[in-house]
Amino acid sequence: MSDQQLQKAFETERNTIKKTIQQGEIPAAIFDAINAHHKRTDEANTSIEAYSNVTTSCKKGCDFCCHFKVEAGPEEIFLIVDYIVKHFDQAELDTVLETAQANQNIISDLTQEKRIKTNLACALLRNGKCSVYSVRPSACRKMHSLDVETCKSSFDKPEDTTIQNSEVPLIASVLLSIGSAARQGLNDVGLDSNLYDLNEVLYDALKDSKYQKRWKNGKKAFV
Repeated sequence: MSDQQLQKAFETERNTIKKTIQQGEIPAAIFDAINAHHKRTDEANTSIEAYSNVTTSCKKGCDFCCHFKVEAGPEEIFLIVDYIVKHFDQAELDTVLETAQANQNIISDLTQEKRIKTNLACALLRNGKCSVYSVRPSACRKMHSLDVETCKSSFDKPEDTTIQNSEVPLIASVLLSIGSAARQGLNDVGLDSNLYDLNEVLYDALKDSKYQKRWKNGKKAFV
């Protein structure tokens, strides 16, 4: 894919997100926009994988990447909260809250450098599977590997930042661009498009609606 094609795809995604949000009520319109964005991300991933004639090593039950730091936008975090409220029973919600709070406490004692080098199971991980898979963030959708042993090595040695994931460069670059375009579209309509450590802010997002209210009013969601 040429730089010109990539730029065109970026602007198309940016404007699509912006238009969808402007035509509806917040936050429903935002959730609709992000769900559609995630669908396009998945379709692009599948198309590029077929075009590149490669097969990734990723499969259900492989959860190495679910222990690495994941950054997500407020729109993705609150979409997850919305999903949990609608689909989880009280016992499931309590489990997520307990794990999310424990993770938040762990992260609060870490420097940014140490955080990157620390394995921490996502609060949404259950028995090797994502409990919110259909609304998982773009960062999770972009994650892939051609060699599961590389993922295992990175998991076994989290302090070794020289271990490079065996990924498809075209998939990585296109999905990164699509994600950046979505955040720019959100920024265009006056919404916080910063990325946050999912495990650091999930507990707050679930426990107190003030964070979503801040975000809907155009303020920084988490401080």
